[in-house]
Amino acid sequence: MGLRTGPVEERVVSIARLVAIFFGLAVVSPRSVFAREGLQDAPPAKAPPSDPLAAAVELCFSTVDDAKAAEQIDATVAKFGNDPAALLKAVSTPPPRPTTETLRLLVPYRGQALAVSIALPKGFAAPAPAGTTATPPPAPPVVLDLFWNTVACYFHWSTPVLCYVNQYTPPELSDEGRDAWRKLLNSVSFAVGGDPDRFWLTGFSWSGHAGFDFAEHRPGIARGFVALGGGPRRSHFRLLKNLGKTSITSCVGGKDDAEMVWNLEEVGRMAKGLGLDWHFTLDKEGGHKLPLAGMDDVAARVDETPALPAQIPDHGTLFADGELVALPWLEVLEVDPAAVAVPDRFPVDASLPKDAQRRAMVKSMAGQVAKVDWKLTKDGKDGDGVALELTAKGVKRAAVLVKAPWFDLGKPLKVVVNKKSLCEGPIAVDPATLLKEARRTGDRQRPTVKRVEVKF
Repeated sequence: MGLRTGPVEERVVSIARLVAIFFGLAVVSPRSVFAREGLQDAPPAKAPPSDPLAAAVELCFSTVDDAKAAEQIDATVAKFGNDPAALLKAVSTPPPRPTTETLRLLVPYRGQALAVSIALPKGFAAPAPAGTTATPPPAPPVVLDLFWNTVACYFHWSTPVLCYVNQYTPPELSDEGRDAWRKLLNSVSFAVGGDPDRFWLTGFSWSGHAGFDFAEHRPGIARGFVALGGGPRRSHFRLLKNLGKTSITSCVGGKDDAEMVWNLEEVGRMAKGLGLDWHFTLDKEGGHKLPLAGMDDVAARVDETPALPAQIPDHGTLFADGELVALPWLEVLEVDPAAVAVPDRFPVDASLPKDAQRRAMVKSMAGQVAKVDWKLTKDGKDGDGVALELTAKGVKRAAVLVKAPWFDLGKPLKVVVNKKSLCEGPIAVDPATLLKEARRTGDRQRPTVKRVEVKF
């Protein structure tokens, strides 16, 4: 007997039904925290006429066409690359604090301009009274609602910045979606002064699945996610270890898809052993709709969950089920296909109970992963630098993204692969990498200054 691992395990929802769900939720939810009308457009970043560097940098990030943006980056590097410190300052200097509670930000991504609707927490955008100098409010969490504000509007928020892109549905569980959401979170946080260590995602149905998928394939980007009526596929069990201390909130109806409910309950059974920050509620009478039991705790959890230190543990592992699995500072670029291949069926003992059969399949799949292991140690004659030693299994290529605070840019760095040193010495800002990576990921609060390509 064999158990299938494909999409039959999940409910297939027609486009027509999804549209009905989307608009049904939007109509019946009276608590929307976004102003549906009168959104203010975030003014394009404008540099003073006397600051051609800042003007050139903003063009690198605001140009929608990717080919033209690449030309602008090359031109900026050619003109200003001889002063990397000034270039870094121009990239990372934030815009003025917003003065309206709702605004819209255009984020270039794959040749399109994604229109992000943003709502700031009450009082955050209020200007200081005339003649006074008010203490700036703490940097708020940033919450991205993948389901077009039909999830976030259920929660009584107090501190987060909320954002969404209306009608944006990238291919489900794809790098297009993962990279878009990473860039949206980074871009909004830079524009409004958010806390880059407290990014959250919310979602329902397909976007509930996407919360698990994003956090496993871009670990360390989101502090937490809220998955309602959505869960991991069986294949996602391979990367549960990537979740680390990510806060996971899952609410699902007991009358929803039985396979999805089983998957969620099984993650809960494994959560303690994996050290997961797991918050699960099974609404026994609930179906595939909102609201669900357990949702009332979400807003307080987002408000109260502290940031985790943005630092590299002295040792660790990044697991990959394919290409483009990425920490903020380490990316898997190419894997051996044989290392991650999953057959359509796994042989199991038909005499076992149903749950045991499912667990046997999940266990068999667990080994079908590639991985990069790292060890971080002090280095240098006086121990003032660090050495990052990388080893891999099933990974062919990776990249180290050198950025603060994961790396101390004032200390020497040595990257060692298979006992061979790839780079060694003080960290120098590479102007082309600085602009290309900030354009790619949207991260201007903590931009990448150097990229070390690794082959195993």
